[in-house]
Amino acid sequence: MSYDSLLINTCDIIQRTPDKWGQTSDVIQAGVKCRIMYGNRLVRDFNGEEVLSSAKIFFRSTVNIGHEDMIRFGGVKHAVLKILRPQDSIAIHHVEVYVA
Repeated sequence: MSYDSLLINTCDIIQRTPDKWGQTSDVIQAGVKCRIMYGNRLVRDFNGEEVLSSAKIFFRSTVNIGHEDMIRFGGVKHAVLKILRPQDSIAIHHVEVYVA
């Protein structure tokens, strides 16, 4: 079984990009393959604060995502709380993202 067969969901990654005048625009990566695992979990975010995550999302290791981005699935935008990039002995295997 390949890792791609486990990615049964899709979501949109919304990246906010500022221009030289301070205005922001949204760049959307639509239909990104992922696996969404719902469940409440207390996690420590990138600021070191304990926050409640409502889901953990798995992506391929090639996805480009940061803490300032938003993830949209189920018609709702979710803030990124924590990003993990687990690796085996050779390379980064996948990306785990906890969302609010």
